[in-house]
Amino acid sequence: MDGSGVVDKENQGFPFLQSLPVIRKNALKRSVPFGSDDTNIKKRKKDLPTYFEYIHHSKWIADNYVDLQLIGKGAFGIVYRARCRSDESKIVAIKEILKKKVSDPMNAAVCEITLVKELGGKRNILPTIATHESRGSMDMGNFVVMEYFPHDPFQDVIKIINSEEIIHYGVNLISALEYLHANLIIHRDVKPDNFLYNRAQRRYALIDFGLSQRYNKNIDRAEELKKKFKDGASVSPGQKRNRIQMPCSCDSVMTEPCTSCKMKEKFVVNKAGTPRFLAPEVLIGSAKQTTKMDIWAVGMILFYMVVRNYRFFAARDELAMILELSAVFGTESFEQIGRDVGIELTTTVKFRRLNLKHFCLAHRYGLKGFGVKKNCEYCRYYFRRPLTRCFCSPRDSSKEFRKYVGKNDEKIGKLLDYCLQVDPSKRPGSTELLEMFGNEKSL
Repeated sequence: MDGSGVVDKENQGFPFLQSLPVIRKNALKRSVPFGSDDTNIKKRKKDLPTYFEYIHHSKWIADNYVDLQLIGKGAFGIVYRARCRSDESKIVAIKEILKKKVSDPMNAAVCEITLVKELGGKRNILPTIATHESRGSMDMGNFVVMEYFPHDPFQDVIKIINSEEIIHYGVNLISALEYLHANLIIHRDVKPDNFLYNRAQRRYALIDFGLSQRYNKNIDRAEELKKKFKDGASVSPGQKRNRIQMPCSCDSVMTEPCTSCKMKEKFVVNKAGTPRFLAPEVLIGSAKQTTKMDIWAVGMILFYMVVRNYRFFAARDELAMILELSAVFGTESFEQIGRDVGIELTTTVKFRRLNLKHFCLAHRYGLKGFGVKKNCEYCRYYFRRPLTRCFCSPRDSSKEFRKYVGKNDEKIGKLLDYCLQVDPSKRPGSTELLEMFGNEKSL
């Protein structure tokens, strides 16, 4: 199969999504909260800082560009499409950087203007045409001017993209990240909106470095973060809390951690990024965050492309996201990485890890030929269907499987397995992945 069609247009192949069990939020409780971030979405929106947009008041912009049209806006930037005054046939994209200067004790925050000037123009990173930094009250605003890159919406792409294109897309994204990682930069916000794809021209562009961070494997950021955020730091040895320790009551019918769990020590970690693309180590609250967190995000993008469905893993907070991921990647894997960083995860629902390759391709093409042919009580209960196939067995029914898929589908399965390893120590880096799949870039 080339992946150009969907077996069941209404349900996108075998409709696992419609048959997944309802997972209660309190199915997982924690002995220590996952982080100090407030996960109340409504409250967070109210607390967001208000920025003044200088682009319409900038003399530098007015002198050089005309016909500004808003094409994108996020927490840290606004992007406009514009024409150059010197040559109105030349179209550019102008980003006004809204993020305030960050006082970081380790100088880990990357200045976006500096980064695009140094690294732009190579490996699917757009070249920088011009930059402008604020020059005082007479000419405020920080701007980056880049080539305007027309692209296809991701929601449209996943409906029509074939297997060969998925591999080509994935390898080009890994190539761009390998270039960043070689320069000790973690992107931290890899997602479809930040990796643009022009399908007609087979061109790609990695954008938006507003959350990017320098990486130093020899430094543990946990201690520095504790010093910076004293209110959220863990209690030092010997220091006692003036709080009554009560027994955990998370097992009662609750939609959030109990009072006792809320009173326990918090970890201060960087959890910036888009929830559905955050790596497990970030969701858990590990301070040991490396370039491999970008690789997990690559795997999640490819996952959506293969299953042709963007409704998976839509939770907005860490606890709910861990539960949703556990339903596919298994409970034990999350419990293990929790133990590795000193966090105990207690679950009332024990999910098995599914065979990711068969699970994804069954969504893409339909049930027939995928999974292991046997009666499995777990899968029948899990999918709530009278199945004669098992998707929780690590064993491949290779002969039958190959009747329904091509070589590209098998490569996709391997790439998904590599990128979506819950344990970051088992997840390959961008350089390793390019060595394995790099020849696919020229397809």
